[in-house]
Amino acid sequence: MSAADPALPHRIPTKSSSRGSASSSSRRSGLFGRKEEDILTDDQHLKTFDMSESDDAGNIQSLRSVLLDGFNVTFSWPGFWLWLFGTSVTIATFVTAYLVTDIEGHEINPGLVMGSAQTFFTSCIVIVTFHGVHAYQRHPNPLLYYRAIMDLLLSIRFLFDPLWIYWGIYQVDNVLSCRYLSGITEFLFLSADAWFFVLTLDLYLSLNNPFTSVKRNRTLYKRGVCLFALVLSVVTASKQGLFGFAEGKFCWTYAKRYAANRGDHGAADNGFFSFNVSTWVAFFSWMVLFYAFAFFVLGASFSRLRMGLSKTMETRKGMLRDGALSIISYTLYWTVAFSLYAASYNSDATPAALRTNPMFKLYCYVLAGRGIVTYFVWFVINAPQLVTTQWLHFAQDGRIDMNISAQLNASLQSDLLEYTVRGMLRAIHESDAVPRPRMSVESTESRSSLRLTVIDSIPPHKAHLDKSQNPLSPRAAHKPKHARRSVHFVNYRPSTFAQLRAHFDLKADDFATSFEEATKPSISEGASGAFMFFSKDMRFIVKSMVEGEARFLAKIAPLYRDHMLAYPHTKLTRFFGCFKITLHGNKFYFVVMENLFANAPEIHHRYDIKGSWVNRSYDNPRDGAKVKCRYCSMQFVYHSNVAKQQTCPNLAGPHEPNVVLKDDDLHHRLRLGAEEGRALLEQLQHDSVFLRDQGIMDYSLLIGVVDVQYKVDKSDAGTY
Repeated sequence: MSAADPALPHRIPTKSSSRGSASSSSRRSGLFGRKEEDILTDDQHLKTFDMSESDDAGNIQSLRSVLLDGFNVTFSWPGFWLWLFGTSVTIATFVTAYLVTDIEGHEINPGLVMGSAQTFFTSCIVIVTFHGVHAYQRHPNPLLYYRAIMDLLLSIRFLFDPLWIYWGIYQVDNVLSCRYLSGITEFLFLSADAWFFVLTLDLYLSLNNPFTSVKRNRTLYKRGVCLFALVLSVVTASKQGLFGFAEGKFCWTYAKRYAANRGDHGAADNGFFSFNVSTWVAFFSWMVLFYAFAFFVLGASFSRLRMGLSKTMETRKGMLRDGALSIISYTLYWTVAFSLYAASYNSDATPAALRTNPMFKLYCYVLAGRGIVTYFVWFVINAPQLVTTQWLHFAQDGRIDMNISAQLNASLQSDLLEYTVRGMLRAIHESDAVPRPRMSVESTESRSSLRLTVIDSIPPHKAHLDKSQNPLSPRAAHKPKHARRSVHFVNYRPSTFAQLRAHFDLKADDFATSFEEATKPSISEGASGAFMFFSKDMRFIVKSMVEGEARFLAKIAPLYRDHMLAYPHTKLTRFFGCFKITLHGNKFYFVVMENLFANAPEIHHRYDIKGSWVNRSYDNPRDGAKVKCRYCSMQFVYHSNVAKQQTCPNLAGPHEPNVVLKDDDLHHRLRLGAEEGRALLEQLQHDSVFLRDQGIMDYSLLIGVVDVQYKVDKSDAGTY
């Protein structure tokens, strides 16, 4: 057993006690109100340049073309039967609503009950297919699925409305008996439509930061929707005058019609333009906000997604089409519902006359029959033929092909990663180029930074690195102005990190070769949405940072360089560049570092040692995850139940996952030679002193251990 070289972890610690939020000014407040230069905006310590997003881009010309492209649907029998089912249920329930006025002598609101029956059946199909077809579980389908669940519960509430009266849960002549059922109805109405708001909000958040965690956001969405609907339902049920009989004589918000007819609140103005406080406070005002926000997001989405790389254009078109289809469909639904309500409104009609009014029946049917909209959207954005070809076909590890990542996120991540690599390679080449490149300088109105553009200093064999970014190329010059967007790139401490790269004999060609391709980014589940990806040869790591971490690294970079040059055997992580990219108004800070184990033999045990025993044990993988055994390197499916684990051929027991171990997991000594041990101790002392002087406390020692096996022949056994 041998220990690989220890190193500090690939992480940039910050001094939480002294790091504040960034100011937009180039100067930041120091102690006692003194001003100090912000290293991130100080022109002496950075170089910037712009790349044109229009070059090598796949552009979307109009929203209409995107929507029309989405309706080029090929015929399939599963699709035919699903559409036939939805149409048949809608027609059958609609006709029944006009034929039935009571059930066994009990008066009902036929439009409300039959519309609920249609929603019940269509929502059930959406819910069942979500669980039966694994591909249907791809984001953002779960958001539509949650809406279908709330629509289903709302339909059950209306279907059972005659039974609520029969069982005495509320009385048609007692408004106070409506209190609790009104609160439940408010909760179901709001939570269902809040999921439409969440659908648009999720699209907007993805546009701003494609590295946000879909899984974490989904948890926050569920909590937010439940809390929002619960608060308003409690408010509605707690105040008399907010709850009561709505138009159509069902428990929800208080309609002035029944105040005027009943006389319990005096004669009320029941004109069409009279302000019904209860309905607006509890529902209408929120719907206006939801749909205004939806159209804002639709415009922002088209502006954002119409530009990008050609290879992601189809994905961007698909996500834009699905978002636009959802927004337009639900908006049309509520436009029709409100129009029918206005057309059927009669301030002088009695409740009995209103219930038999054909136009009012249609309004009630549309209000309760909302499930057909979700049904329609569901099978437009999801291929119906998958119901037969992939029914109950699930992956062993329980994940869909995109690992719960949104398609839109993956597309925008691909765009951002490509621009990141392009900008990084260009920045490294500019910093390392000898002789220094000739530069064109232009001023900006936003701040006094320099915009540097390499014109002719790049050798021909490297021209592919900068071809798409050169704003003076004929191809770029003929692009229309509205189609060009700036991708702003900042290289922090370029000369400092150039000296570090030269010290470790790294050239721009080395990075260009390594970053011909990049691995899929790994995204944290935290609020920051941190991401990390490797170069093709696993030699380098690109890791995102928050602004405070970037500021701290840029600040200590000269001292860090001096330490790295003074101690050739230092165990500190090797940082080779600190950058910022601004794409579509969003800023991303990241650092390029060396992968410690890139050229090492296969590591069997990895330890992250902090010198503490508090919560310093490794975390087990989740049940059903495919992992590698750290003793035999075989792939196996992890189970928390040891009895279900497969047996490891190199261990007298079950496989053990190859995860990062911690202090409490180090149960044996690591033997080092006397000279190596003393040298390591001395170097760790120097490194620790440097970290102490910078005020860094959150660091650890990363150790890799390789298990070595020796074959012993029987013929050699007697010689020992």
